[in-house]
Amino acid sequence: MKRVWGALICLCVGVPAFAHAQEGQAILGKPTVRGSLDKEIIRGVIRKHRNEARYCYERQLAKDPDLSGKISVKFVISKDGRVASAVVASSTMANAAVGSCVAKKVKRWKFPEPKGGGIVVVTYPFVFKASKHVKRESKAKVLKSAKTVPGRPVVKGSLDKEIVRRVVRNHLNEVKYCYERQLVKDPDLSGKVSVEFVISIGGRVASAVVADTTLKNDAVESCVIGKVKRWSFPKPRDGAVVVTYPFTFSASKTAATKGKPGAQQDAALGTLSADESASAMSGLGGLGLSGTGRTNAQVDGSTVAPRVVPGKPRVKGSLDKEIIRRVVRQHRREVRYCYEKQLVKNPDLSGKISVNFMIGSTGAVKSAVVKGSTMASDEVGSCVAKKVRRWKFPEPKGGGVVVVTYPFVFSTK
Repeated sequence: MKRVWGALICLCVGVPAFAHAQEGQAILGKPTVRGSLDKEIIRGVIRKHRNEARYCYERQLAKDPDLSGKISVKFVISKDGRVASAVVASSTMANAAVGSCVAKKVKRWKFPEPKGGGIVVVTYPFVFKASKHVKRESKAKVLKSAKTVPGRPVVKGSLDKEIVRRVVRNHLNEVKYCYERQLVKDPDLSGKVSVEFVISIGGRVASAVVADTTLKNDAVESCVIGKVKRWSFPKPRDGAVVVTYPFTFSASKTAATKGKPGAQQDAALGTLSADESASAMSGLGGLGLSGTGRTNAQVDGSTVAPRVVPGKPRVKGSLDKEIIRRVVRQHRREVRYCYEKQLVKNPDLSGKISVNFMIGSTGAVKSAVVKGSTMASDEVGSCVAKKVRRWKFPEPKGGGVVVVTYPFVFSTK
């Protein structure tokens, strides 16, 4: 038996807005591993899925702010790397739903194949506890429905106002996240923030400032400004465009939702008003990327279903090719986003892009460039290369670097 002792790691990394209304901590304990799979690989996979375990906890934390405890999950990794079974080995938490949810998530995880075949048995403890400020909130305050409503923008320049609105709606959950993160600390927080930003001739946001505010919360305002600065719009026809965009933030108690399955949970995790939800889902057509699942892009009234197919990589170095492929697959939505962003401008856009990147001894990507492209859009390749530079891989065995050439094929159905 081989016992792997890992330092406690507090998983305080942020989660998407819809899962962040209740802040909880999921602490990885000391795992027990029996089998031939390297401990660092197991830890790497667990860390990549850490927010899934935290999500299971926060779903129930919204209903019971005092919920806490320890859950140990025992799972078996089969010879092909898949999880053959996962059960709750022990629990001190007074909520079976959390353990069931975590075990269900674990069953979907994929690990590298164990050396020499055989199976690997892992017992992994998770300690769940609420952040201090969440514990102090009463249930009545915690169960809030957060609304983020974009108003009517003032646009000075050659970019159509409706296009600007669609891009903003596409990023609405980012703005909403900024508000909900502070709402758990101040359940009565509400107000209006107007952001003035400049869209450069390249379509990027050159600058963004708070033009006016009744919210009076620096954390929300700074967060929103930071998000806006990262947005990208279609290129204006004639010079820069100046936009002033108001956002109204409010929260209401969810007593009216009692009795409806899942209603309290959804309310605690934040919802749009009915008008804005419908508008946001139907109005995103002009710029694609609506929602969080598989999406279609609407171009001139026609529906286009984008596809990104990772090809077979060429690898020079000590990192296993299958491990590299799994990391790339986890980031496939980022690559697809780069494609969809340009697809709305050219619905017939398709082709193949090969990205050459170098993984350093720490697993971080040191460089990434487009090695070859058949696509009539430099922006897609530049965007993909930029995304790849932020990825993280396991550390190569024996140190050194690993050079990878990875092809991506882009097409529409």
